[in-house]
Amino acid sequence: HLHQKQPQDDKLMKVSLVVVVGVLLCWSLVGVSGDIVDFDSYHNYTTLTDYLKNLTDTHGSVCTLFSIGQSVEKRELWGVKITNVSTLQTPSLKYVGNMHGNEVVGRELLLHLIDHLCSNFGSDPQVNSLLNSVQIYIVPSMNPDGFENATRSNANGFDLNRNFPDQYIDPPTSNYGLDQPDRQPETLAIMRWQLFDTQFHLSANLHGSATVICVNYGFDSNPQNISGIYAASPDDQTFRLISTLYSNTHLTMWNQTALSDSMLGGITNGAAWYSLSGGMADWSYLYAGSIEVTIEVSFPYWPPADLLYSYWLENKPALLAYITATNYGLRGVVVDNTTGETLNGTVRVIGKPRVIRFGNKTDGFWHMVLGSGIYDIEIRSEGYETRIVKGVYVWEGKESEKVVYGMNKKDDDEDGWGWRVVGFVVAGILIVVVAALLLGGAILLIKKAMRRRQGKREQVWGEGSEITALWGGSGEDRK
Repeated sequence: HLHQKQPQDDKLMKVSLVVVVGVLLCWSLVGVSGDIVDFDSYHNYTTLTDYLKNLTDTHGSVCTLFSIGQSVEKRELWGVKITNVSTLQTPSLKYVGNMHGNEVVGRELLLHLIDHLCSNFGSDPQVNSLLNSVQIYIVPSMNPDGFENATRSNANGFDLNRNFPDQYIDPPTSNYGLDQPDRQPETLAIMRWQLFDTQFHLSANLHGSATVICVNYGFDSNPQNISGIYAASPDDQTFRLISTLYSNTHLTMWNQTALSDSMLGGITNGAAWYSLSGGMADWSYLYAGSIEVTIEVSFPYWPPADLLYSYWLENKPALLAYITATNYGLRGVVVDNTTGETLNGTVRVIGKPRVIRFGNKTDGFWHMVLGSGIYDIEIRSEGYETRIVKGVYVWEGKESEKVVYGMNKKDDDEDGWGWRVVGFVVAGILIVVVAALLLGGAILLIKKAMRRRQGKREQVWGEGSEITALWGGSGEDRK
């Protein structure tokens, strides 16, 4: 009986083995290519939302879903935070895609980047390193209405990359420029996020191009608003460093045929290519303290979906390398010299406009992405003496060490208000005394002059004078 059943058992075992191998193979493929994301088609708002929610449920230990606001047509502007770091004293990076609704490859690349980081954490050393050292924030679609409507602009017809405060034609005058006319909800969402919620240290905005792939760095405009004129920012060296990093780790960008000499090596100054006003990258740098570039990741704007996988392969190493650059530069923690309590305030490199905030949301931590050089930094915190630290070295491409900077409280009267009050009182008394002396002197002079005048009149009209003799009578009659 047992011998008769053996062939059946062997067949069952073979089938079971095939099933198990099939399940394991599918499982491994999911781990490599993603949970539910695929490269076969573009993801509309519904599928994008479902994917991000499922991802958060699956990888909740390293991935958090949030919204920075809503579009004109009330679609959520979804963001994902990816990190394995529990401390707030960690640099932050921001990727934004699909700012122009019809430039769609960046949106898909960021979905796959999210999947790659979450799915491979714990098994990929590079991913482990990134999630253990950087807080990564990704907004796959800043303009979901534009994507759904297949338009460059948002639902109100505004080009969002011309809608930010501009240093030359539309500088913030009050309330950070949030209340200026025609500011769009998508623009305001990004501005509020950066100004009031998260201090980003490095950022990139993924676009599509009609003709070329490249990294575009600031400034994007010049005072004349004329294309073809190089507009170097005070951090030009740092911008070139991180732009070159992306281009050189991209599979083809560094070696493409340049449209002009300004685009050699796959990077270009924004204004040297074409000048634009109201761009997000310049605003992020000047008013929110983040080094930000614009990356043209594909051309044409909306290529066939079957090309998405090749775009991912080309950009994947560059997207990962760019995150690594978040750690370049200087960093520190600012504390009270006496209590050790972390403080709120700002830090800047002397001679540069970029101001980095630190405070409760960073636990006193600040970080500034910089190229190699020797820098003097200025640290400010309300109620404390301003601290100047001179001759700080930065080595190109090296992760900076965190330094604790102690701050001394100002004396109760350091601002001089008490002494100013005393000064005002003393000055007031002196003014009164001097005025009194001057007035008294003036009165004396007037009295003296009047006596002299009276004496002269008595001399002229008195008895025995020539006039009295001529007219008769006494001087008293003539007074």
